[in-house]
Amino acid sequence: MWRPPTLLLSLCLALLAHQVPAATVTIRLANGEWPPYMSAKLPHYGAVSRIVSEAFASEGIQVRYEFYPWKRGLELARNGGIDGTLAWVRTDDRERDFWLSDPLFESNAVLAYRKEKPVDWQKADDLGRYLIGATIGYAYGPLFSRFEQRFPRNVERSPSDEVNLSKLMAGRIDAFVTEREVAYYLATQHYGPGVLLRFATHPKTLDSNKMYLLLSREVPQGKAFQAAFNRGLARLMAAGRVEQYLHEARQMVQTPNIPPS
Repeated sequence: MWRPPTLLLSLCLALLAHQVPAATVTIRLANGEWPPYMSAKLPHYGAVSRIVSEAFASEGIQVRYEFYPWKRGLELARNGGIDGTLAWVRTDDRERDFWLSDPLFESNAVLAYRKEKPVDWQKADDLGRYLIGATIGYAYGPLFSRFEQRFPRNVERSPSDEVNLSKLMAGRIDAFVTEREVAYYLATQHYGPGVLLRFATHPKTLDSNKMYLLLSREVPQGKAFQAAFNRGLARLMAAGRVEQYLHEARQMVQTPNIPPS
């Protein structure tokens, strides 16, 4: 009985394989409201979500986002109820429980306040005279962490930046910690451009923090997802698309001219 040469058989199988599309791998990621970077209401779910989606897509992985309150999304990913979550500051417990991606971008935490009751500070202890809002589940860097440990009664945690903004404008807190572009986006979206007459952010940065995609160590393919994402992210960065998407997001925000801190 005649048998085709081994090389010819291999070539035939390879051709057949290319004619049958491979099943797309799907990853489920917890997302949250942090516009203009991440939001269920924005095109591509925001600039950072777009970066994550396109990095994975270049590796043949389709992202399915599920939007949760921040703390719930983090705990779901920590326990393996979902594959991962974006975007978070590096902490010791997160390094223990997650595979961290390469950095997505750098975020600067500042204080937002009402102009009729300005907030000023030069060192962390200066903040002890204010009631400061923060978001549950967020880490803002070592300086604010030390302040919160020392002055726990001066920090009031809420479920979201939107809640903190509402409390600030109602005079229930003196300031809240946020990213500058996020602060102005939320303020103008909820109160209109006229809010800039009443609303400001302090020019001094509390902390600059690199933000990461967290992939659960409880998910068997978590380490492989980390490697695939980092490869895709490197391609996007080399092509200039990471900076492009972040720049486009920041252009959406109405902010006054702020001197560098």
